Amino acid sequence: AAVQQQSCGILAQLALYIPITDEKGPIRESGVELIIRAMREHSTELFVLRPACCALANLTMTYANFTNRILDNSESTLP
Repeated sequence: AAVQQQSCGILAQLALYIPITDEKGPIRESGVELIIRAMREHSTELFVLRPACCALANLTMTYANFTNRILDNSESTLP
């Protein structure tokens, strides 16, 4: 469980990275699947669940900001 705790903590930090427009995000579907798997396999261990939830929350916030930035840029280029 210590490996999952550390891995989710690292993914939580990586999830804060906001990619530039043409760049892929640091965590994609496979990363999310691994976070959810860790949560399922360690559903009673708070020290795993806490960084896993943090990773998902950070990822959600980052992609929301990234999407908004793309939409704002596309609106400024519309006639």
